[in-house]
Order: sequence, then structure tokens, then C-alpha cells
Amino acid sequence: MTHSILTMILKLNSTANSIWDTLEPLYWDNKHSHSIELDNELLSLVPGDRSITEYFQKMKPIVDLLANNEAPVPEKTLLTYMLNGLSPKFENISMLIRYKDLPPTFLESRTSIIRVWCQKESYIIIILF
Repeated sequence: MTHSILTMILKLNSTANSIWDTLEPLYWDNKHSHSIELDNELLSLVPGDRSITEYFQKMKPIVDLLANNEAPVPEKTLLTYMLNGLSPKFENISMLIRYKDLPPTFLESRTSIIRVWCQKESYIIIILF
């Protein structure tokens, strides 16, 4: 919280409830626009210079923020964003995931993509998410 907001909301004998009642409309009013910004950030996210694990770790907080903002990302949409952001070196695994009769979950797909990346890069890593 910034100093300017803090000075605006704190009053003598403030309670947690009175502070919340003051803060809530400040942040609630921009919830819709914030969700659009986060969704756009998620949509345009690509690995770039990051490792594939860093790419997935970058997605997680954005997805969580959207869920907290009452705009959860459906599993199918998250999977689409993830696959669309991948470079051509993941084209084979991306096609396998896209055209399965029963699409895997985001986490299942993530694990498959990391395995392919590890094989290509000859890395041994611990998968965390």
C-alpha cells in the first residue's frame, strides 16, 4: 500500500473493519479493468529469454490474480494461452496436446512440455509449481 493511500484511509481510532470499508471501493471499482490487463498479460506471455519452467512460473501468479479478481481463467483457455506462447521447437508436443480427444489439464501439459524441454536441453531439474 502506498503512503498516500495509507494517509488517506487511516483515521484516529480506525478499526480493521473501518479501514477495509474505506479500501474496498478504491480497489473494487477498477476490478474489471485490472482483469482485462491481467488477461492481456497472460495472453501475450511468451518464454522469450526465460527457461520453460520460468515461463510457467510467470503464468501462475497472473492466473491466481485473475481468480482472486473474480475472473478465473478456464482450464481450456489457460491451455490455449500456454500452447500459443510456445516457440516452434515445441511444435510436436504442442500438436499432440492440441489434438488429443480428451485434452490434458494445464498441469499435465506443463509436465509433458518440461520433459520435452529437459530432453532437448539435457537438463535434470526439479519440477515445481
